[in-house]
Amino acid sequence: MLIAQKLCEKNSFSFEATFRNQFLLTQNRALDVPEWTEKSLNGWHLKHCQDLPVAKVVSATGLPIGFILGVAVDSDGHCVDSTQTLPCEETSVNFWDVVERYVIGLAGRYVAIFLTNDAQRVYTDPVADYAVVYDPDARIVASSLCLCLDREIHPNPIFPWQEITGRRKQYSLGHTRDFGVKRLLGNHYLGLRDFRPKRFWPRHDSDLETRPEDQVNEVVASINERLSQNLRALLRNHKCILPLSGGRDSRCLLGAGIEDVQSAEFAFTWRFHKQSGQDANIAKEICERLGIRHQLYGFQKTTFKHRQSYFLSNGYATFGPEVKTLAVHEQLPKGFVVLRGNIMGILRATNWARQREGSLNLEHAVKRLRIYGPDETQRDFQLWFNAFLEWYETLPPQGKNKVHDLAWLDITLPHSQGARWHGFPNQFYMNPFADRRLLSLSMQLPLKLRRNDKAYAALLDLTVPSLNDIPYV
Repeated sequence: MLIAQKLCEKNSFSFEATFRNQFLLTQNRALDVPEWTEKSLNGWHLKHCQDLPVAKVVSATGLPIGFILGVAVDSDGHCVDSTQTLPCEETSVNFWDVVERYVIGLAGRYVAIFLTNDAQRVYTDPVADYAVVYDPDARIVASSLCLCLDREIHPNPIFPWQEITGRRKQYSLGHTRDFGVKRLLGNHYLGLRDFRPKRFWPRHDSDLETRPEDQVNEVVASINERLSQNLRALLRNHKCILPLSGGRDSRCLLGAGIEDVQSAEFAFTWRFHKQSGQDANIAKEICERLGIRHQLYGFQKTTFKHRQSYFLSNGYATFGPEVKTLAVHEQLPKGFVVLRGNIMGILRATNWARQREGSLNLEHAVKRLRIYGPDETQRDFQLWFNAFLEWYETLPPQGKNKVHDLAWLDITLPHSQGARWHGFPNQFYMNPFADRRLLSLSMQLPLKLRRNDKAYAALLDLTVPSLNDIPYV
């Protein structure tokens, strides 16, 4: 029996509710999850929550070759909500090239699983926003730690449990609470023959070259076009709600989806401290001006049961400030897709500080992994240099020029944001900006422009210039 099942039974939790929108993949059919749906292909058994969207993938001849789990938009702007046909046969010499170009073209929060006769692979979305962990010894892949284990947790000595719960450290570089179970990083696939991860993006032909200033408007227009395409597909095909604050991310997201935003059920703001009160006032003003329904959710105290359920759902992965606001999330109506703007932070060069392209400041790079908690004073960054350099050497040359962007996408976000989302099973949180096309375009913008928030300003000028007089919080 899975640890997830045992702990749900011990704590009187509903397994189906606690692990909503999650999955596991195994060759051991005897791992029984009676509440879930099972699909089998080429010796592998996919067991998943019935509420998790799952689309079949077939070859050009109609042969089943895999599945897309989660919520995704393809490169043509269509939601992946029906059988996907790849334009090649399983035996084609360029089969995996076609597979990877297809996956690279997807946007959203998803996992792509391909199970052919010759090879089997698991691919992530650009930031592993739909988190994936794996146990090489048991040959199990799952969405969170407790679904990956049919044994007791083996403590991870590199990240001692007391330091994690005390917020002195945060998991990174593929580590989890269990020493044998690893987290799949963004833009890597997991080969199921040897259970080793390998980078698949950026490719050697990926365009990450910084553009001169006279081409900036063209890049910004392309960003807006693709982001609007993603939002159009999501708003028209899913029951969506939009968190709205006084910041730039959510406003840019609203602007890009302005033509279809009325299709959303409503926009909402959480109010749980002084700044969020300012957020609420700004959000209300924006919604009144645009004629959008706005909901306000006030603070509620997080209970011990909320915390237990949260940690069990996400595999004891994150102990950040969100733990204090779990009950606020519980107020949202169940079953919605929540469209977040977090990944748009790449437009402000989140990880660069005073760094320059083309050189690697190793201490700065490791510091930005956020392994150490904010109040931790003893920080030996050198401990992590070799592991970071191993990751760095997987990058193609143009990727090394964008090292701080890609470290944020590959390593930081999967261990923080991606790991966190499974702890909120009532809704499906996702980022329309989780799109390799959008991320490539963002990395093409000059650092100077990104650092000064001019990319945001340019996007808003294209979409909702009427909001320019409303201040940011």
